[in-house]
Amino acid sequence: MFTTHTPVPAGHDLFEQEMIWGYFRDCFNDLGVQRDDFMRLGGASYGRDFNMTKLALSGTRHHNGVSRIHGRVSSIILSDMWPQVRPCESPMDFITNGVHVSTFLAKEWQDPFEMGLMMWL
Repeated sequence: MFTTHTPVPAGHDLFEQEMIWGYFRDCFNDLGVQRDDFMRLGGASYGRDFNMTKLALSGTRHHNGVSRIHGRVSSIILSDMWPQVRPCESPMDFITNGVHVSTFLAKEWQDPFEMGLMMWL
């Protein structure tokens, strides 16, 4: 599973292919993967940079953002991962993190917040 926390293109790490090669050169034999095949997992082809998010998406079965809107925005940003489907149909999903009220809110807001929630239940 891969969860992206950054719904903006600038938040997805890109590295020059030679830099990646410098770090992973000794791993390719152990992984049983050819250099070009590994580079393609990170979208590095035709002079493009290696994208760590694309590597994570290539190596996982489940992908999500940390909220519904985050999942939707990430589907658009990462749409080139699944060119055969529209972003609204991509395998990018979402999972919403919970909130621990006693550490998230100031003490003076906790009771009104809890009372408000009880009205909705």
